[in-house]
Amino acid sequence: MSHTVQRGEALSAIAARYGVSQSDLLRWNRIGNANKILAGQKLVVYEPASRWTSYTVRAGDSLGVIAQRNGCSVSELKSWNNLGSSTIHPGQRLKVRKG
Repeated sequence: MSHTVQRGEALSAIAARYGVSQSDLLRWNRIGNANKILAGQKLVVYEPASRWTSYTVRAGDSLGVIAQRNGCSVSELKSWNNLGSSTIHPGQRLKVRKG
C-alpha cells in the first residue's frame, strides 16, 4: 500500500499509524534522513504480517458477519480471497486482515 505525506506529518507518526517502525519506512522508501520527507510524497508501506490471520467458515456464517467481526468490509474479504461471489461454505478458509 502507499501513503501520501500530508503537510506537517512526521515519519514517526506515519510509522505509528501503520504499526511499522520508522527505520522500516526509511529502508522501504530509500530515505536517508527522516526529516527530509515532503508533503505530497508517496511512501511505500508494507503491512506487518501479524495483522493477517485466517478464518475457517462455520455453518451460518456470511461474509457480512465475518467482515463485521474483523473490522473490514465484504468487498475487502472478497478481494483478499479472490472470491467472485459472496458464496462461502463451512470449512472454507479465508484470509482476513484485522481492521
